[in-house]
Amino acid sequence: MKSIPWYVYMVRCVDGSLYTGVAIDAHKRFIEHVQGKGARYTRAKKAVELAYTVRMDSKSLAFGVEWRIKRLPKVRKEHIVNEQWTAGRLLESLDM
Repeated sequence: MKSIPWYVYMVRCVDGSLYTGVAIDAHKRFIEHVQGKGARYTRAKKAVELAYTVRMDSKSLAFGVEWRIKRLPKVRKEHIVNEQWTAGRLLESLDM
């Protein structure tokens, strides 16, 4: 049985901050954030751009990556976004 791919994504908000989340369809989830149907954070900070998406092979891996990214300093998150890291590079950087 083939597993469903999960995506870790980062949304840029109007204040420049980055929100990190997990979804099966990152683009659909981004639209929900823009429409105010997403996380409380993006309802308050107003999502403006889907800045980064990366495919993960499982739900558990995606949530583990999300957890680690949320704990990174903003400068490191910006580096990931600016260079559009591959899944392999991201996992290696996060020691996974």
